[in-house]
Order: sequence, then C-alpha cells, then structure tokens
Amino acid sequence: MKLKNLLPVKNLEKSFKLFKLNWNLVPLCILIDILFIFSIGYIVAEIYAKMIEHLVPMVEIMQQSEAQIGNLITSQVDLINVLGQKALFMDHYISVIFLAGLFIVLVYALYNIFQGINWFIANKIANKKAVLCRFLARFSFVNFVWFILLVLVGIFFVKFFMSTSTSMSPVVSSQFIVYTSIFMIAIVVYFALISYSLINKLGLFKALKNTFLIGYKKFRNIFSIYLIIIILFVITDLILRLIYKIHPTVMFIAGLFTVLPLITFARVYLIESMEKIKK
Repeated sequence: MKLKNLLPVKNLEKSFKLFKLNWNLVPLCILIDILFIFSIGYIVAEIYAKMIEHLVPMVEIMQQSEAQIGNLITSQVDLINVLGQKALFMDHYISVIFLAGLFIVLVYALYNIFQGINWFIANKIANKKAVLCRFLARFSFVNFVWFILLVLVGIFFVKFFMSTSTSMSPVVSSQFIVYTSIFMIAIVVYFALISYSLINKLGLFKALKNTFLIGYKKFRNIFSIYLIIIILFVITDLILRLIYKIHPTVMFIAGLFTVLPLITFARVYLIESMEKIKK
C-alpha cells in the first residue's frame, strides 16, 4: 500500500490544503493563543504571590508549634498560645485552599473561552458549519468532565507523593507516582482531544459517547494521527534549537511563526481525521 493512500496521510494532505485555503483565519488563532498564554501567566504570578503570603506564615507556625508541643505545657499561657497559633494556621490554610480553588476556576474559564474560540475557528478552517455560542457551551461542558478528572489526578499525585516522601518504608517509589500521574494525564488528554474534534458535528452527549467508543475501538488509527502531530512538533523543535544557536531572539520570533501556526494546523488535522474515523 502506498504511503499517501493511508488514512492519516490522506487527511494530513487534505488538512494542509484547507489550512492554505483559509490562511486568513490563522493569525487570529495565533493572537488568541498568545493572549491565553499571557492571561494564564498573569493569573499564576498573582495567585502564587498571594499564596506565598499565607504559606510562609503557615511554615513558621508549624515550626513554632512543634517547638512548644515538644516541651511540656507548664502554664495556661502556653496552652492559649498553642491554641491561638492553631486558629491562625487554619485561617491561612483556608485562604490557601480558597486561592487554589480560585486558580482552578479561572484557568477553567480562560481555557474554555480562549481555546473554545480557537477550536471553533479550526472548524471554520476545516470548512465545517459551526455556531460560536453553541460550540462554546459544548466545549465548556466536555471540559468540565476533563477538568474534574485532572483535579482527581492532582489529588492522587499530592496525596500519594507526600505519603511516599515522608514514609520511612514506602510501598511504591515517588518516581512511580510521578510516572503514573503523567500516564493518567496523557489518557485524559487523549480522550479530550477526540471530544474537541467531535462536539461540533455530533452534539454534546453523542460526542462524549463516541469519544470513548472511538478512542477505544480505533486506538491504532488515532495513535498514528497523534504520532504524526508529535513528529511535526519534534521536527519544529529541532529546527528551533538550530536557530537558537544563531540568536535566542531569532528563535523566539521563529517560534511564533512556526509553533503557534502548527498548533492551529494540528486542530484542523484532528477535526478532519476524527470525522473520517467516525464514518
């Protein structure tokens, strides 16, 4: 069988033609991706700074409490100090939990808005009919499922990583926990990208159902599509590394005109490929 007759390669060729045909929409996608990156960066910086304001006192309180509890409490004043420090620690702890929750909500909202618009534009580049408000609603709902799963993975990682790090004789290594978490994240991303490619044509619940059916039954086909996308990014990365040797600024500019358009192209390629696989 000729290489060009293989489904992933045929879809790659068609996606490239669609990408060239609707090139006028690509700069808009690039701009939205840049705004998304800067927005996330700003939120991370702001919330991290506020978290530090609470985390540093928490560590200090823990150290002071350990020293006081380590000694015998000989007076009522010592007991009041310990209880007072515990109340202050809980105030800081609640603030940290609130900031963590706020971070998750803001990232979820920004991701739905910016990336939802870009996946909508990718459908337009692929010459698919789409309604923006309806598409964003579907995109936000499917992402609610994926974000919940990612939060659960995060809880799993923190809980087991901390327990293995502090245990004198851990059942599994910290490295195993890290690799397991990465594997679970990869599974979520695998199904999430399939759902993004299907929600416009199939609708919400049908898209979710087909996401798992296609993801399981057509794993080899989808893996080959993902592999092609990874190869394209690896080649781009190698080129940028060579450009970096010339000048870092040149590499940065080249990255804007290669990586970001490639991300847009990958969306178009996934949409086109999933439609063919589904048939």
